[in-house]
Amino acid sequence: MKLTRKSSVAALLTLTMGLGLFSGCERGETADDAKTVVAKYGNEKIYLNEARFYAQLSQYQYEEQYAMAAYWQTELTTGYTYEDSVKDDAMAKVLQTRILCEQADALGVSLDDEDTAKISEAVEGFLASAEGIAIGADETLVKTIYTQNALANKVQQELVADTDKEVDEEQFACRDMDCIVIYPSETEDGEEDTVDEAAAAEEIQAYMEKGEAVDDIYDQYDSDVYSMYKFNEYAVCRNDEYPFSDELFALKEEGDVVTYHDEETDRYYVIRLTALTDEDATADAIAKEISDRESENFNTKYEDLKAKAKNFKVDEDVWASVTFEEALYVAPATPAETEEVEETVESTEAE
Repeated sequence: MKLTRKSSVAALLTLTMGLGLFSGCERGETADDAKTVVAKYGNEKIYLNEARFYAQLSQYQYEEQYAMAAYWQTELTTGYTYEDSVKDDAMAKVLQTRILCEQADALGVSLDDEDTAKISEAVEGFLASAEGIAIGADETLVKTIYTQNALANKVQQELVADTDKEVDEEQFACRDMDCIVIYPSETEDGEEDTVDEAAAAEEIQAYMEKGEAVDDIYDQYDSDVYSMYKFNEYAVCRNDEYPFSDELFALKEEGDVVTYHDEETDRYYVIRLTALTDEDATADAIAKEISDRESENFNTKYEDLKAKAKNFKVDEDVWASVTFEEALYVAPATPAETEEVEETVESTEAE
C-alpha cells in the first residue's frame, strides 16, 4: 500500500470538505495542546493543537479512503511506519504554510473580502462535517489554519504564475479504443502453456473487424483456459507511452483494427479505434502537463525558500504524544447492520 503525499498546502481547503457525513466520536485536541510547544520556527512557537490538527485530518482521510486504521504501525522501512510518514507530512505542512505566508508581502499577495467569506463558509462546513466532529478541533483554531492556508495558496499561485503553459496539442492528443489483451497463462513447473495466443489474437481481430462488441467477444473465451483482459472505449494519449501507441495512432478511421505483439512480455493487444479524437481526454492530458510543470516550478522555488528560511526545530518528545492508536473514522453501518439494530430495538421495546 502506498500513501499519496500532498506536496502543497493548496489542496487543504478541498481536502477538508465533502467527504460525507458519517458518524464519529468526538476526540482530538486537549486544553493543554494550545499551551504546549511542539516546534519552533525561528522565535515563533508552534503549538501542539495546530500540528495535531494536520496529523489527525490526514489520519481521518486515510482511514476513510484506504481503511488504514489497522495498518498505522506497519513499517514502510525498518523502524519507520505509516503513522510516522503521515506525521512527517503533517509537520511539513506546518512549516510550508509559514514559509509561504512570509512571502505574501513581497509578492503583493493578500486575502480580500471574497476570500474571507469563503473561509468562513468552509470553516462552518468543516466543523459540521464528519472529520470535523471526529477531530474535535475548536473553531478559532480551524479558522486560523484555514486563513493561513488560503494565503499560502495565493502565494503558491503567484510563485507558479511564470510557468510555461505553451503546449503542443499534438503531443497530448488522445484517442479512444477497444482492446483485448491476451497473454501466456502461468503454469506449474514442467507444464506447457497449451494456448496458442497468436492464433487467439488473430481470431479476436477478425471478430473486431466484423464490429462485434468487446464484451461479447471476451465472453466467448473460457477464463479457465485463456488469460485475458479488456478495455472498452478507453482513452489513450500520445504521451502515455503504451507499447502499442504507434500502432494505435497509425490507424486512419474509426473501426480500424490492429494487433500489436509485445515481444518482451509476449502479450497480444488487439485494438479497435473507436474515436479518432477524444477532446475531453486531450484537454485533461494538457491540463495535467501544465499542472505537472507548475508543481515542478513550485517545488524548485519552495526548496530555495526553505533553504533560506528560519531554523525549524521539532520537539520530538512532544510530537511523539500524537499517535493514531485510536481510529478517527467510523464506517457507516451497512443496511444489514442497520436492520439488525432496528430489530434489536423493536425486540427490546416489546419486552
